Amino acid sequence: MKILNICRKDYAGVGIKITQAVNRHTGHTARHLCTQVHGLGFEHDIATSDKHQMQKWLRWADVVNCHVYLRPLAAAGYFPKNLIITWHGTHYRTKTEKCHASYKKHKVKRALCTTADLTKYGVAEWLPVAIPIGQYRKLRRKRTGGKPIVCQTPPRGRGSAKGHPQGVLKVLGGRKDIDLRVSEKMPHSQVLRYKATADVYIDRFQLGLGVNGLEALAMKIPVIAHAQPEDEACIIREVGYLPYYDAPLSKLADAVDDLLSNPTVYREHVERACAYMENFHAYPVVAARYAKICAAVVG
Repeated sequence: MKILNICRKDYAGVGIKITQAVNRHTGHTARHLCTQVHGLGFEHDIATSDKHQMQKWLRWADVVNCHVYLRPLAAAGYFPKNLIITWHGTHYRTKTEKCHASYKKHKVKRALCTTADLTKYGVAEWLPVAIPIGQYRKLRRKRTGGKPIVCQTPPRGRGSAKGHPQGVLKVLGGRKDIDLRVSEKMPHSQVLRYKATADVYIDRFQLGLGVNGLEALAMKIPVIAHAQPEDEACIIREVGYLPYYDAPLSKLADAVDDLLSNPTVYREHVERACAYMENFHAYPVVAARYAKICAAVVG
């Protein structure tokens, strides 16, 4: 089976990771096409906005998964028969009705979403983001002395930056007992090395766990995050528990203290992170799940 993942910009590397996972862990062939390549330093496969090149790859595939928008297909002037759409956070949350209308209009056969909370709209099923756990874990650099390091890096998607960085700086900026590191935007390889030194990682306070947080969990770093109750209910339904330390911004200081002062709590969250990542986000797990979905679409 030949699978084409296509997107406009692969902001968090979601498309290239699922492509790698399929190629490494199934007998199928996947390619990834971006019509625009941003400057965050993720790997990419095919980069083109040429209509004829896009049509060539669309016709090559047995099944096409279009991420976020169907615009690349409109630009190519070709809508394949076996079509999947994968919706990502903010865009889907803010334009839900428009997404559903496009899904019906173009007879999309399957809708996927990259975070479990997006299943609450009743159309898409959750396909976890594939994460190269072993690769990221090798980057981990545990602290051998000095103050505990608490880290946050910028979200990559638009509209997902609630609580970053001003809120974190306001709550923790005056603390002398921790080394608070809140970075600016930087290339992805640098982001990984930056967070690999952390004792605790802070993710999002409105939307829960993002790809930044997943990368930290892969490194066995406890993550503090928070989402709305209805969103966390979706996560618990899909996973069975919350894989992060759940705390709103108003309780961030208490959460940091609890993790850093209580070895049992810290160890429990590390163990929970390892189990969650291996069971839901490991390349072989996601690849098998994705291949099964694609095969059902092809029929």
